[in-house]
Amino acid sequence: MVSKLDSKLIDMVLSLGVSEGECEIVVFEDHAGNRQRQAISVAKQDPSIRIVFTLPGRREGAVFITATDGDVLLTRKVLAHLETASRDYGLQVGNVVQLRDPELAARCIDGVVLLPPDVSNLFSELPSVLKIDDQRLPIHLVVFLTREDHARWIESGHDGLMDYFSEIDKDLISLGVGRMAE
Repeated sequence: MVSKLDSKLIDMVLSLGVSEGECEIVVFEDHAGNRQRQAISVAKQDPSIRIVFTLPGRREGAVFITATDGDVLLTRKVLAHLETASRDYGLQVGNVVQLRDPELAARCIDGVVLLPPDVSNLFSELPSVLKIDDQRLPIHLVVFLTREDHARWIESGHDGLMDYFSEIDKDLISLGVGRMAE
């Protein structure tokens, strides 16, 4: 059963007109047995791109959304990790989360940065906070960071990373497709 909150979120994402108009609701269970619900939709502009986002259910927390041209299961695993980390540590827009995962490392991915959804053309109409009744859920765009991106963040901070993204015309949906570690 889909909660009122999840239903509102799904409707909001589908109303953007960037997906085919349906969401598959899936459950991700991590190694500790934590179950997290997520939604997946096919992007209208390219059927190889999936829009993946977390469903908070009746819980407080944040919503994590991304578009990916890569491994959807791996993307779901990252979003589940972020959802857990957000409950445990209170992640916010601007945070960089380093991910030490061999599957991501094989794709030259070191971590993610959380950005407001409006920095992406796909999600420019999403609010940064979803308000339903008395609940306020932040919505975070998840952008995967390559080793080079992460190094730039370490050297130059958040503003330097954003400038670097502009310089290189950062692909906000890439999950290392076509890039494997040497």
